Amino acid sequence: MKTTANTNSNTNSNTSVSLGYELRASLASIHGALRLLTRDQDSVTDPNARRLLRIAMSNTHRLLSLAVAIEGETQQPNVLTTAAIERLRLANELQGAVERGEFVLVYQPVICLGSGRAVGLEALARWEHPTRGLMQPNSFIEIAESSGFIAELGLWAIREACTQLRHWQRTGMIDSNLWVSVNLSPCQLLEPNLLGQCEAILHETELPPHCLHLELTESVALDLGMDVLAILQGFRQLGIAIYVDDFGTGYSSLARLHEFPIDALKIDRSFILREQWEIVRMIALLAEHLGIQIVAEGIESVHHLHTLQGLGCQMAQGFLISRPLDAAAVIDFIQDLDS
Repeated sequence: MKTTANTNSNTNSNTSVSLGYELRASLASIHGALRLLTRDQDSVTDPNARRLLRIAMSNTHRLLSLAVAIEGETQQPNVLTTAAIERLRLANELQGAVERGEFVLVYQPVICLGSGRAVGLEALARWEHPTRGLMQPNSFIEIAESSGFIAELGLWAIREACTQLRHWQRTGMIDSNLWVSVNLSPCQLLEPNLLGQCEAILHETELPPHCLHLELTESVALDLGMDVLAILQGFRQLGIAIYVDDFGTGYSSLARLHEFPIDALKIDRSFILREQWEIVRMIALLAEHLGIQIVAEGIESVHHLHTLQGLGCQMAQGFLISRPLDAAAVIDFIQDLDS
């Protein structure tokens, strides 16, 4: 029996290595061709074609990494194979999940530290998987990005958030200036018609543009160059605000910060939880110099709240204020806060 088990194990390992080799060999040639094209982007004059080229390069690189992992499983024949199969299974299950109504948004309130009232909501996606239960973003976002599904999911999130906020506005349940923010992934920014799609959603839902805020991480907002700058300027012209999320954790050039049409910096929660107040103070001074606002994330104690008020932060969100809420609970929270 042991001999049979060992034989089966070796067979599975050899199959994995063979599969990994076949994938790697094919993808390596595609990756090489794409690299040559990206090195000579000046010859590709269509901006949409250049963005699609970068998307193809990124996705091919991810697939190549997966192939290398599968091929290298001789040392750990079961662990990586299981992980790779699980990722592929999730990627397959993501397809059509929006149409099946499996995604929902929850909303984490953002308050003004001066008045204590709610000024905005951050929309966060959750996957109500039919067999796995409620899944958090860290369980599927990376797979959604690598599989290309993130563009569809991201656009759904923007449309759903705008539709929900406009409904609340029409029924008089919230202040007409309360905004909703939605996170953008790097892959979404490379979509050819993202700006036009957002403009169409605002037109369809009749949501005032200033009520939609888009969040990008520091590295995406500041490190991707002139293409991103042009897109952000387009959002600014539409009246959509841009927030830089997780600020302070990247290695972006602060000297370039003033070049970008940014409305607010969201201080990464790690600085709040570790009570690194000098770093928070420096970010607040930088924002004041640039004429932009500050949102502090990760507020978990009254001490955090009072300290941030003293450091000049205008807005805050975190579990002390509220955990992410489903749509039905948002109105109750806002009304309780106002009273």
